[in-house]
Order: sequence, then structure tokens, then C-alpha cells
Amino acid sequence: MFWRIIKYKSEKDSCKPRVITYEKKPKNMKKYNQKGFTLLEILIALAITAIIGLATGRVVIQVMAVNAGSITRETAIKQVESAVQIISRDAKQTQVFTVHSSDNINFNLSVGDNLVLTWTAWDNTQTTIKYYIQNGHLTKNLSTSNLTVNGGNPVVTVTQIASNISKASGSWDTTNRVLSFTVASTVPGYKPSTETRTFQIAPSPAQ
Repeated sequence: MFWRIIKYKSEKDSCKPRVITYEKKPKNMKKYNQKGFTLLEILIALAITAIIGLATGRVVIQVMAVNAGSITRETAIKQVESAVQIISRDAKQTQVFTVHSSDNINFNLSVGDNLVLTWTAWDNTQTTIKYYIQNGHLTKNLSTSNLTVNGGNPVVTVTQIASNISKASGSWDTTNRVLSFTVASTVPGYKPSTETRTFQIAPSPAQ
């Protein structure tokens, strides 16, 4: 917007006006700072971001490690407890313990020894169980036979009762008739875990 002011020096000059032009500027006009970030400010921001990212990454890795360790440990516990439960149940019914090893007393299934349990039920059914390690699995070979059933031909069932077995050893005390057994399971993974159980079983007095 422009304002024009006309002034006259005298009446004679009234025919020759002087024109002075003024520009009216807005009162609220502000000068904006166009200055950007400096290189130092950018470097500091990048350093802070890197530190936060590194700390977050470490926390995530720790959480993953804890979870992985919990999973492998839980798996190992289930394996050894399964072995303890099944072997204990079978040993309590056993009448004859046979250890196939160098001295027939101490055994280590991990190196090829076998533990054989045998008993005869009230109906003359003979049960023979052989425990051994196959490809890291604690394996149970169950054979049952009865002269009055199926012509006396044995029925054989093979079952893997525990996996990732790193140790399966023990001994048979012929004097006190006590079976000592140690079983360990090592589960691989991001954070491997090993669980070990040692137990003793004596056959039921009725046997």
C-alpha cells in the first residue's frame, strides 16, 4: 500500500506538485532464521542414536538367551524325568537283572552295554526289556511271550523313551538287589542345557 502526500511551496507552485511516496510496511513482519543443523550437531545425534540402538540390541539378545536357556533346560528335564519314571516302573517288577558289560555289574549304555530286565507274570507271560542307546536316544526293546498266546511267539515293541542322552550308566548290586542308575540329557541350541538324575530302584518284595 502506498501513501502519496502532495506539498506545495507556494501558490505559484501549486501547479507543480511535489509527490513524496512512502511505503507502509506490515507491523508484524518477522525475519525468519534460515540456519540449518551444523555437522557437529548431526554427529552428536548419530552418536546418541547408535548408543541407544546398541543398548536396545543387548537387551534383546539377553532376553533371547534367557528364553532359549529356559526352553532347552525344560526339554532336558522332561527327557531325564521320562527315563527315570519308565525305568523305575520296570525295575520294580523285575525278577532277573542281567547286565551285558565287561564285568556284568557296572554298565554304560553310551558305549554299547545293555541292561536287561526279565520277569514272569501270574499268567505265565514272560516279559524281557532291554535298554540301550541308539543315536543318542535311550531305547526300550520290549518283548512279551506266552505259550498259550500266538503260539508262544514273542511280540516285540521298540520305543524311544528319552532323547539327547549324553550319559546312561549305573550298576547292579547283586547282594542287596539294588539297581543304581544315572541318566543325563544334553539339549543343544543357542544356549545348551544339561540335566542329570541319579536314582536307585529295588524290586518289589513280592518279586
